[in-house]
Amino acid sequence: MKGGEKVSVPLYFSSMTSVDYGKQLRLSFQLKHTNAIGETSIITMGSKLIDYQPYLQKELEALTVEMPTVAGLSILTLQMEDLNGKVLHHNFVHFEVISETSLPKTKILSVAPADFTKATWSAKQWNVLDGFKVNGAGSGFFEYSIAIDKSTNFNSIKEAFILLGTFGQRIILERPDKKEETDVDFMLGWQSLTQRQSQRLPDDRWKRCFHLK
Repeated sequence: MKGGEKVSVPLYFSSMTSVDYGKQLRLSFQLKHTNAIGETSIITMGSKLIDYQPYLQKELEALTVEMPTVAGLSILTLQMEDLNGKVLHHNFVHFEVISETSLPKTKILSVAPADFTKATWSAKQWNVLDGFKVNGAGSGFFEYSIAIDKSTNFNSIKEAFILLGTFGQRIILERPDKKEETDVDFMLGWQSLTQRQSQRLPDDRWKRCFHLK
């Protein structure tokens, strides 16, 4: 979606119950937006009454929302409840907002995960998802260089921070050198096949396996 674009969201009401929740229900909606530096704000919110009867199947009036003007990820959440406040249903939809409008008084310098200047890991380092995610196992680090324009006036900068998406996980069994056993549940990871533990990293290394995305 383009920044500032008005979007018409189709709505359909489907009741598969004989329970009588009253003659009307309340549909509440809220549009939140998270920008490129992780700031989340409420763009719009509201509610409207919907005529109701058991087993109702009906297309409702479309909901029109205006996207924010800056790039980021928006989420429209919907909630149906009776007039006593009992929540009956939740739903949501995401919108990727594309915009050239800059955040006010903000300069963003981005470096792709795979564009690290140095990576040293004791066990293994590998990239996935065409470089949108990089992995390191064992003990080690990724090093990134961020180029700053020479014309930048550092005295005018009030604050600066770095945002990284990281997480750790266990390294599961990889490429076993023997014929696969059919009675092993690999959804449990390497723990389900202890005789092949030589194919995995030691237990104490899983906390030091980091992923940047």
